[in-house]
Amino acid sequence: MYADIRLIAERLEVKERGETLIGEMRRELESPADLGAARAKPRVLVEWWPKPVIVPGRDSWVNQLLDALGGVNPLADRALKSQPITDDEALELRPDAIVIAWCGVPFPKYRPDVVYRRPAWQSLPALERRRVYCVPEAFLGRPGPRLVEGHRALRRIVEDCASDLTR
Repeated sequence: MYADIRLIAERLEVKERGETLIGEMRRELESPADLGAARAKPRVLVEWWPKPVIVPGRDSWVNQLLDALGGVNPLADRALKSQPITDDEALELRPDAIVIAWCGVPFPKYRPDVVYRRPAWQSLPALERRRVYCVPEAFLGRPGPRLVEGHRALRRIVEDCASDLTR
């Protein structure tokens, strides 16, 4: 991502501006999270699409963001960018939180009620604790400067869930 920003800045003849942006992004994205010694690591399932439910695997930068923030991508063990999951798989993953980041859907049209109405998902910790969040796909699904906003949103979600899990 940084190499792409550098290349674009060079082509636009704003090299210094590109380096400044990279520095700002590195400070935000690569600063270690204050994880706390005994803090729980919430399982955060990011949903790229609602039907079928498509979620990121290990090869998604969402996985890296969650890991750096002290959260867990429930599909972090699967060597893929994303994949559809069944209701049974969702039950096995047992997410503490679900993040709606639907690709191609304008953010104002995200509907948490779609997740809350899934009959098979009612026993998931995320639904029981009313932990379905909306984050614009543009902040999580594309490698660029807006990823910083996704990082901030995920940080709030991970911190909120972690404090809830330790109570």
